[in-house]
Amino acid sequence: MTATQSWPAVEPATQPIPVVRRGNTPATAGFWLGIVGLVAGWAPFLGLLVTVPAWALSQAGRRRFRTGATTTAGRSGAGLALGVAGSVLCLLTTTIGVIGAANAPQPALPAAAPAAPSPQPPPPRSRCRTSSA
Repeated sequence: MTATQSWPAVEPATQPIPVVRRGNTPATAGFWLGIVGLVAGWAPFLGLLVTVPAWALSQAGRRRFRTGATTTAGRSGAGLALGVAGSVLCLLTTTIGVIGAANAPQPALPAAAPAAPSPQPPPPRSRCRTSSA
């Protein structure tokens, strides 16, 4: 090739820039809350504070996957299953606790003690002095 030879024009690359999609954070958070909720589900009412957000976050993660915002469903299915299981467990323990408390034998009240007799006043002292001889 000589210096006078022209080179063919090179067109700039027109390939699309790949979109970096992060992990499915709501699904992962729902999964971990589902695990915590399964453990906390044994405490009445306490488990619902954790399992209900696990349901919501897992559903949000599943929705993100269906709309194409992420490439994987992540742990949304497992988080949803754990959230449901934890909620059922919490409701079951709460129901058993309420029924158990309602059917518990009432403690017997102690019988009223008989009224104590009022103390008798001491006999009056005589004002006379006896002389001792």
